[in-house]
Amino acid sequence: MARQRRQKDVSSSDIPLAHPDKSGPGPSRQTLLDLAAQRGLLDIETENRKPGKLPAGSVPLRDEQPIIGRFGEAVLWSSSLAMLHFTLDVLTQHQYAEVLSWPRVITQSLQAFGVILVFFYALHPHSVPAAYFPRIPSLLHQILFFASSVGSGCYLIHITNEYSYYAVLKQAPPLGVIWIWQGQPLKFTITHYRKPQHTHKDFIKWIVEGHLPLAIPVFKKHGILGYTLSVTPPTLNSAMKEDLGRYRPAWDFADFDCFIEYVVSDTQSIKNVMADPEWLGAVKDEEHWVNTSKALATVGYATQYLLPSGETVNLPK
Repeated sequence: MARQRRQKDVSSSDIPLAHPDKSGPGPSRQTLLDLAAQRGLLDIETENRKPGKLPAGSVPLRDEQPIIGRFGEAVLWSSSLAMLHFTLDVLTQHQYAEVLSWPRVITQSLQAFGVILVFFYALHPHSVPAAYFPRIPSLLHQILFFASSVGSGCYLIHITNEYSYYAVLKQAPPLGVIWIWQGQPLKFTITHYRKPQHTHKDFIKWIVEGHLPLAIPVFKKHGILGYTLSVTPPTLNSAMKEDLGRYRPAWDFADFDCFIEYVVSDTQSIKNVMADPEWLGAVKDEEHWVNTSKALATVGYATQYLLPSGETVNLPK
């Protein structure tokens, strides 16, 4: 008969209270990626998986084009926006107590899908250029989206206050779709730590003088709307930790060397950049300079409430 081992009672007081170790592996501890890079395995794999060298059934790397392609992505996005048009159409008719005509609502949504598909295929940033449309420069793309967003939003407010209900029924759903499609851009941020053998000053110098001259053309190519490098020197962070740590001892203070902020229309823009073969050249020295074992990435929106002029904006009235 098997004996049952009696468990030792453990109370919460026996467990020490401490923050987890966030420093990552020590610089002397090699990871699997480091061992593979030393043996040249990553270089061989990347070379063998370039376009045209893949055997049947192999999984492509990030520098190859996605299977779905530009048209497939346009179909997916257009379907979502067509459903938004369908919803706005139904809500608008309910607002004016109209009897719903489902065939008419479905027909108009299908028509909207076709129009949105053409515009999305032609205008939306993608790593693969449109087959029948010229590539739009990044600045012109921003101007078109900004003008259409402001124009459609202002005109939507105008017709709801000045026009008859029938005009609102006809124009509000498509204007709402355009307004939302051209809406607020995303901000994608990521922190970077330097390798311990480099100084903070040399690390930032490499980013500005070595990395960015190769990366900026790739950003422009794929419609990245903005790029900002925020430098966080260790001296400033240490001083802040000493000052604020006395009042907020439970706070964690950042120890990274910089964080980068990308302004994009959607997350696909970042994927397109990373899938571009030219991006591999821009980050060819990354393993030598950047501690890739740890980073913090975020994506979200930013709204200004206080302008440099002192003006307050976007607050509820």
